[in-house]
Amino acid sequence: MENMKRNACVQSTNDFSTLSKVSAASMGYFTDEFQKHFVSRLCRRSPLIHRGYWVRSQAIALCIREFMEDTKDCNQRQVLSLGCGFDSLYFRMCGKVPAKTSFWEVDFPPVIQRKCRLIEATEPLNVLLGNNWVSSEKGPTVIFSEDYKLIGADLSDISHLQSALDGAGIKWDCPTLLLGEVVLCYMDAARSTDVIGWAAQSFPNSRFVLYEQFSPDDPFGQVMINHFVSLNSALCSVIAYPQLEDQEQRFLQKGWKCCRVLDMNKFFMCYVPDAEKLRIDSLEPFDEFEEFHLKSSHYFILVASNGILTDDLALRPIPGLADFPMYPLLESGVHLRVSPLPLTVRGLRRFGHRSCSDSSQAIITTGGFGEGEGKHQRLNDIHLLLPDTEMTTGKWDGRLLHSLTLLNGGAVLALGGRFSPSCPARGAQMLRYDKVTQGVAVTMVDLRPELLRWRHSATEVSLCGTFYVLVFGGRSVGSAALQDPLFLQPGDMSWVQVLAQLPCDWSETAAGWRGVDPVPWCAWTYYGGSGNRACRRISGSQCLAGVAAHVTWS
Repeated sequence: MENMKRNACVQSTNDFSTLSKVSAASMGYFTDEFQKHFVSRLCRRSPLIHRGYWVRSQAIALCIREFMEDTKDCNQRQVLSLGCGFDSLYFRMCGKVPAKTSFWEVDFPPVIQRKCRLIEATEPLNVLLGNNWVSSEKGPTVIFSEDYKLIGADLSDISHLQSALDGAGIKWDCPTLLLGEVVLCYMDAARSTDVIGWAAQSFPNSRFVLYEQFSPDDPFGQVMINHFVSLNSALCSVIAYPQLEDQEQRFLQKGWKCCRVLDMNKFFMCYVPDAEKLRIDSLEPFDEFEEFHLKSSHYFILVASNGILTDDLALRPIPGLADFPMYPLLESGVHLRVSPLPLTVRGLRRFGHRSCSDSSQAIITTGGFGEGEGKHQRLNDIHLLLPDTEMTTGKWDGRLLHSLTLLNGGAVLALGGRFSPSCPARGAQMLRYDKVTQGVAVTMVDLRPELLRWRHSATEVSLCGTFYVLVFGGRSVGSAALQDPLFLQPGDMSWVQVLAQLPCDWSETAAGWRGVDPVPWCAWTYYGGSGNRACRRISGSQCLAGVAAHVTWS
């Protein structure tokens, strides 16, 4: 009974996935005019979910293209989708693959029966199946046509799976592409590994494409694992094979001759063309880059090959795309020694936060995205790191990707930030640490005009004997990258704009330098950012009243 309940919960993940695919397709992430026929309602998913399904579709589409290309000289070929759910692969591929290509789909009998009824009731799907197809709820094969077979079978029962495929007429020696998209992870380790071994033995000329989760042991992975446990759909195989090397060895040890595996960050960076990335950037507001890359670092695409399909490399590099180069460190003669803290810091497992040391050796950290109450969420605490302890104190308003700047008077100034890509944070905040109470006092400060940006840098600089906060770069609701430098006078919170030709940038860092010229001046340097590999040195050689600034590159 318990196993039946769990199987039902695993099957319900198909409904969530189908709604997500329909939502992503409706926003233009990929083309799929058929998936909508498998849902009874529409649901708008978040941009982060859209991107996850988009990069997954890119990976699967690449594997299918490579398989079709590598079998173009064969008389026929097969695509076998294990745990297909309501995926519309066959209907999307109609007319786009070589002749004599057949599609086979397998899933739990209840899922397949529901899919069959939806196909029967939908005329556009009927038309693509043609006239010579039959459906039946007796036996495992519920739809049978010349190039499409829909089969109900439990993957954990390999003997029944083999019998069902054999009875439907599968050709075991035909070049076959097996697809497993977030399927084997729900099975216990022994049974899912048996499926891998069965596939290697049964299809001598084949490729197995596996897409699923990994890395369950870090904080994100633990939340991921607990989430699926709460849904009664535990990721059993992920626990047994936690790392990419484990998955690779799993396939090699079960009879596959060669195997390649990439995490989805690697795939995104090295296999998705820049033009496609720019197209996706234009679809809807998106700023959750850290979340996207964190999630992508916990999913992988694996391709294992046997027989004639080992002659061609799978996941082969795409011309014009390559790994990001690793630049060697320059020898400066300066050596820094990194020493671990004498205490274990647990409150800084977050990103999108900002940290700043105040004048009393306390490090104040505000905002960010991290683990709270067993799930990932925006954090609303102020974290305080002292030489011998850490603590949380006070309430934060939830903004992230803001800036924290230590001012000459000892206060810490918080500027900008956002609550979502369409909701920038307003106003500024002054933070002061009290040694006696070990608390942080937060005071709201009005800004006119508002600084409606995030991912910017804010650095205190001295110019003509006056301290200013230089704000540069960042993003806003209306601009993906800003280039206007602004000077803020902390005393009266007034702005002065400087005319300077600077490149658009965001997520850069900046640090103030003191100049040695006879004329009082300041210089500040910013590093990195969105596409910059060199540091920029920006110098102001006159008082702000003269509105003079120039840029030197180093």
